[in-house]
Amino acid sequence: MTENDENEKRKRKWQVFAGRNRFFCNGRCLMANDSGVFGLTICLIIACSALFFAFECRLTYAKIHLGWLVILAGAILTVFSICFLLRTACSDPGIITRATNSEANAVEQIIKDEEEKTGRLNKPRHKIVSINGMTIKLKYCYTCRFFRPPRASHCSLCNNCVSRFDHHCPWVGNCVGERNYRYFYLFLVSLCILCLFIFSASVAHLILYSKEIDLSTQEERGFMLALKDSWGSLIEVVTCFLSIWSVLGLTSFHTYLIFFNITTNEDIKGSWDTRRQPDAFNPFDRGSYFKNCLSVLCGPLPTRTRFEHFANEEDYEVFDFAKTLESGNYGNTTNTTQINGVYASNGVTNGQAYPVQANGDATLPGTSAGETNPAKDNPSLNL
Repeated sequence: MTENDENEKRKRKWQVFAGRNRFFCNGRCLMANDSGVFGLTICLIIACSALFFAFECRLTYAKIHLGWLVILAGAILTVFSICFLLRTACSDPGIITRATNSEANAVEQIIKDEEEKTGRLNKPRHKIVSINGMTIKLKYCYTCRFFRPPRASHCSLCNNCVSRFDHHCPWVGNCVGERNYRYFYLFLVSLCILCLFIFSASVAHLILYSKEIDLSTQEERGFMLALKDSWGSLIEVVTCFLSIWSVLGLTSFHTYLIFFNITTNEDIKGSWDTRRQPDAFNPFDRGSYFKNCLSVLCGPLPTRTRFEHFANEEDYEVFDFAKTLESGNYGNTTNTTQINGVYASNGVTNGQAYPVQANGDATLPGTSAGETNPAKDNPSLNL
């Protein structure tokens, strides 16, 4: 058997992926399973744009000086909106790779040692970290088997932990997280401008058409005749008028979130709400609107998981464990790691998106100052 034949039989990472995503282009593109609403989104954009070019462009080009600029602007806005929508929908939102059996077992042993030392069993699965002076509790994900990094959350629809999780958006057919949030925001902005543009152009078209002189009667056509002859413009006006309020409101809301460097998930939970916690503050706030915008929209992105690469033994282990967990036969298996396995991370961060290795001033559960920290000795255990 040749090497090419062996490679054809080997599976790719996306083929043994434990989440509920759908993959395209050999794992380079992914979407959520519930992508039906996404189809509605893209159909509405294409339909409204098609009506704009079919009805408005002819009269605009003939009656308005430099009317071709209006047509060009409409084409650019349409292309931008669709491109940013596809970029958001088909890209990795920041999926955090699940812990392997060896990684989970290593830290599970640390926690067991801590329980034996303190005599407290079944203690809550969380870890306390400090970010820029703010104490944050990292929750343990029993599905992915690690402590979630700050701002990460597990999406129940996609069954993945996502870095800087914002929300799951059915309109774009994907989670919105650290790796695709900027494209999601640009999609909202371009769609908002496109709605206003088409609405204005359609109203202007109806007014111009109604004031044209009918050659048979030598009188103005009138508004009712304009609606009858240019029914496409009427559809555009109604569609854009109904859509612009939600699109404009959502764009304004996310602009506010970006200015204060907050996610939708944090805003809903009130994570930094001083009414719930008098001493609470947002440790990720850069101190100014401009710096927060740069951080969110222009900051470095985490590396994308290469789902198109060949799967290794650890990928199969994670996949088998996930299937065992979903089937409900977890207790009947002996070749998978325990459900309480944990993916290690250090206890102190410097305001990064992920916990980073401390200089000996942080300890994991089960270790004390001066003792060996397995996460420090093994960098692969750090998120």
